Amino acid sequence: MKPYDQEIYRQLFARLLARAMQHGKHDPVLAQHWLERKYKLALAMLFSQHKMELADAYMDVRQHLQARLEDAEGR
Repeated sequence: MKPYDQEIYRQLFARLLARAMQHGKHDPVLAQHWLERKYKLALAMLFSQHKMELADAYMDVRQHLQARLEDAEGR
């Protein structure tokens, strides 16, 4: 098993977040729906060359979007 690459993770996180926000028109709810429809975690892990990095980036983008939603609701 190859070592975990933090740089790949950071790149994937930034790319996933940017694409989700773009497709969601900067609305965290729409961004989260797009992310979950587009990237089913099992498929992402199956077809990814960097399985752990992509899985972590996917989960962290979901958490980031959820935190933005909770922050917006708290205002």
